[in-house]
Amino acid sequence: MNKLKKIGLSALAGSLAVVSANADGNFTITGGAELSWTNSEDAQRNDNPIGMKKGLGFSYSGELDNGWTWAGGTNYADGAEAFASITSAHITFTMGDMGTLAVGNSTEAIGDIDDKLPTAYEEAWNGIDSGPSQVGMGSGHMITYASPEMGGGTVLTFTLDPGKGGTMPASGSESVTGGDAVYEVAFKSSPIDGLTLYGGVAEEQCGNVTNTIGGSEECHWEAIWTAVYAIGPLSIGYLQSGEDPGTTAVGGTKYLDNEGYSASFQVNDDLAVSFANYTSESRLNNATTSVEMDIDGINISYSMGAASLRLTDSQSKNANYSTTSTDQEHTELNLSLSF
Repeated sequence: MNKLKKIGLSALAGSLAVVSANADGNFTITGGAELSWTNSEDAQRNDNPIGMKKGLGFSYSGELDNGWTWAGGTNYADGAEAFASITSAHITFTMGDMGTLAVGNSTEAIGDIDDKLPTAYEEAWNGIDSGPSQVGMGSGHMITYASPEMGGGTVLTFTLDPGKGGTMPASGSESVTGGDAVYEVAFKSSPIDGLTLYGGVAEEQCGNVTNTIGGSEECHWEAIWTAVYAIGPLSIGYLQSGEDPGTTAVGGTKYLDNEGYSASFQVNDDLAVSFANYTSESRLNNATTSVEMDIDGINISYSMGAASLRLTDSQSKNANYSTTSTDQEHTELNLSLSF
C-alpha cells in the first residue's frame, strides 16, 4: 500500500510540474489579515464588536500571441462560509492602443466613481444603516470598455449590463433573474496639475411600465460629477449626484439629490486625517416636501510598514430618509496586516 501511495504521489507531482512548466501565465493568491472593533449605536445592532477579515482573492493573467494581455480575478465573500459565495469576478483584456475590455461584475463605468471624495480611510456613510443611495446600477456580469488616454488624462468608459439585477452564471449558462438592459458612460480627466474630474450617467432601458395613479413612469436613471483637487499634502473634493429610481408606486421614491464634500490631509508619510459631509435628499411621488439625510464622517489612518491602524467615526441624522428615525453613529477601529 505504501508503495502504491508513493507511485501515486510521484505521478501527481510529475503532472503538476508539467502543468506549471507549460502554463503561459501567472497565478497569485491575494488577501490580508484584518481585525476590527466596532461600535454602532442607537437604531443599529450592537452585538459582539470584534470582527476579522476572512476573504481571499485569486488573480491570474497571461499574454496572447498578438501582444495583448489579459488578467482576471475572483474574490470570495468575507464571511463564515467564504468559499460558498463569490463577491466579484472578472477578466480584463488590455488591447494596446485600443484600450481595455472587461467582462464580469468588478468594474462598472458609473459604479466605479460612486464616491471619489478624498478620505484617509472610509467614506462618510460607511457603516450607517440605510445610508444614502449611491450611483451604480449594474450587477451580475457586465461588459465594460475603457478607452486609451485621449489627452489631458481623459479616459472614457462604457458599460453594458444586459440584464439589470442578474446573477453571475457559469460559462455556458445564463441568468434568468435579470431585468432590462442598462447603459452607462463615464469619464475621468485631469485638465490641469492637481485637478481630477469624474462624471457619468446611466439609464435603464425599461419596457412597458404599469403606473399607479400619481406614480412615476420614468425609467431608472442616475448621474454624477466629482471634482478633486490636490495641492501638496491637502486634497479637497466636491460631488453632486442624482437618481430617479423609476418607482411606479404612489408612495415610491421619485428623486434623490446627493451632495458631498471632503478634505484629507497627509500629516506625514505615515499619518493621514480627513473629514467629509454627505447629504442626500429624497422626495416621494405623492409628497410635496422632501427629507434630507445628513452624514458627517471623520477618518484617521496610521501606517507602520505592513500594518495600518485606521479609525472611522460616522454620524447620521434622518437615517433612511425618516424624520422619526433615531440618529445613528458608527465607530470602527481597524488593524490591517498586508502580505
